Amino acid sequence: MRKVLLFLGLALLCVGMLSAQKRSLAFYNVENMFDTVPSIFYDDSAYTPEGRYQWDTERYFKKVKDIAHVLDDVRADVVGLAEIENETVVRDLVRALKTDYCYVHITGNDAMGRDLALLYKADRFEMEKAWLSSSGASREFLNVRGELLGHKVHIIVCHLPSVFRSDEMRDRALKQLKLQTEHIVRTEQIPVFVLGDMNWTYDKRKQAYLGFDAPLLKLAAKGYGSYYVSNSWRLIDNIFVSGNEKFRIADCGIYIRGYMLRRTFSITAPCRTFTRSKYVGGISDHLPVYLVVESDFAQ
Repeated sequence: MRKVLLFLGLALLCVGMLSAQKRSLAFYNVENMFDTVPSIFYDDSAYTPEGRYQWDTERYFKKVKDIAHVLDDVRADVVGLAEIENETVVRDLVRALKTDYCYVHITGNDAMGRDLALLYKADRFEMEKAWLSSSGASREFLNVRGELLGHKVHIIVCHLPSVFRSDEMRDRALKQLKLQTEHIVRTEQIPVFVLGDMNWTYDKRKQAYLGFDAPLLKLAAKGYGSYYVSNSWRLIDNIFVSGNEKFRIADCGIYIRGYMLRRTFSITAPCRTFTRSKYVGGISDHLPVYLVVESDFAQ
């Protein structure tokens, strides 16, 4: 009888170890993370030592170190990045991290040279392939296919047109995002995670249109945000899930720490690197957002 109970106890322990395994995904707009070398493909002269921002090696590597500090604190298994100039910058960032990350970077078509990238821990996410797809607007989507907790998943990293561009461009990109996501879910029947700077505050109307599960929506409804503008917090950075039958949402949030903020008499907001053309040495004008998922029995 004791042997039977011991066996059952060990079996339950093993099941407990296998069940409810978790993985975390995050997104971070790192705000104009340029190197100091002039590009021959676009005008980045402002981000050179002689340019408007006097963007020298010291300022550049401080930015790299600061962003690495945030990502080391977030400790996500998969991280989407926006506004990172090129592969050189991605490599410098990966070298500065205390955590071992692999990366995906494909040069995009943004006229200002601001690309997307994906960092991932190879023992937590198995990357299979990556490519860019058209957004119908100014910046392409970064697509990454792989396995998370033994399940096939598709990740789309995006940076929709700025609020300073036309609403038509942003709507066109949203339509493409919806169409591409629906196609993947319908034809391949795998979950799609969308990580990105949407440049608008998500609400129930947009949720109904896109059909995405938006766990962070409850935070936006309480007035929390990832970006501070016009004297209010707005959740313009988000993580959506579509076609999800493999995972449960265990947690989600906006990552915020005091060292990421600037404080004045009237406001507390993310401390950006520049205020207009004045260098203030902040990390980014955005805060990271994150999502934790779990699956009972990884395949």
